[in-house]
Amino acid sequence: MQNERLQHKLQNEVYLKEFLWLKRFIKHETSFDVSVQRMDRSLLAENQFFKKEVSAGHFQQETQLIVLLDEVGDTLLTVGKPQPHFIHIPFLSSRREDDMGIRHETVGEALFRLGADKVEKIHYIIIRRFNHFTIYKLPKGFTLKGWMGEMVAESRKKLNGELVEANTIVINLPPSHH
Repeated sequence: MQNERLQHKLQNEVYLKEFLWLKRFIKHETSFDVSVQRMDRSLLAENQFFKKEVSAGHFQQETQLIVLLDEVGDTLLTVGKPQPHFIHIPFLSSRREDDMGIRHETVGEALFRLGADKVEKIHYIIIRRFNHFTIYKLPKGFTLKGWMGEMVAESRKKLNGELVEANTIVINLPPSHH
């Protein structure tokens, strides 16, 4: 047990030396975990809320910090701007925000809010859940600007398909009996 604690402490020190800016996020934590992962498309759907199972079938909504960082660890943007839906259900007003038609900004939406030019400055995305920090790093040869372009192209393709479908007249005539 003592050896595991020492190993954990040494591992954290290595992370803190590699990512000097990490100290800003850890602040006064005495116990924390850090992991590094490669960015992938699933990261685009992350927002500041996640559901944690507290008992069989019962979930609790928790918050997490998501920050987009440049090469030296300076903050470019914090993800989490509330995005209103066009749905308002008055009798749900005492319930949680997401049940009332409010959802929170995803990483993908934050990239577009930041803009294509500034997106190129992102080198890391850090997510903090409780005392666990996950540092997402860009893989070599990969650009977020390219990713954004792919998302726009996919959206245009979907829109074009819907426009073609909307312009198509479908007439269902009963089969003729000759």
